[in-house]
Amino acid sequence: MSALKKSLLHHADISPMSKGRSDFLRDLYLFDPGAAKDKFPPRVQGTCSWLLTHHSYMEWLDSDGPRILWVTGAPGSGKTVLSTFLIDEFQNTASPHRILCFFFSDDKYALQKSAVALLRGILYQLLLQNQDLVKHALVQWNVTAGKTFEELSVLWKICTACFDDPGLGDVICVLDALDECEA
Repeated sequence: MSALKKSLLHHADISPMSKGRSDFLRDLYLFDPGAAKDKFPPRVQGTCSWLLTHHSYMEWLDSDGPRILWVTGAPGSGKTVLSTFLIDEFQNTASPHRILCFFFSDDKYALQKSAVALLRGILYQLLLQNQDLVKHALVQWNVTAGKTFEELSVLWKICTACFDDPGLGDVICVLDALDECEA
């Protein structure tokens, strides 16, 4: 079991949560994002650390408000390795006011190649780390009898409401291989 899943399960086990909220999160869950990350081979020691001193990364990290750091490169150039490095880096420098979510798109696996799966994966991690945000989704979930998680437009509205919540704090989303996600 990945460290993220242990952390998320531990968090879910000790936090007071209504039956509706726990059912909601159980239905939202698709797979362990940490296990998807862990399937990649570890990076070679000393690689990737260049990014931490790159001016674009430092500017992105220090700026306020919504921002995107877009890393591009040819296939096989190490973008996924760089993504796993960043996830590890953010997990090792945890902050109580920062939420880390990540998703690895992969066109070889049904659960990792759709926009619905991507949003469900991000929402699951987000809602486990800030349970107050569940309020943005519970109404939709109750109205649709749990079918909320099959509709991209509804998931997008829930994500938007969560990210607009004034109590959210900083969120870092690492999204890898978006080109392998279905249009």
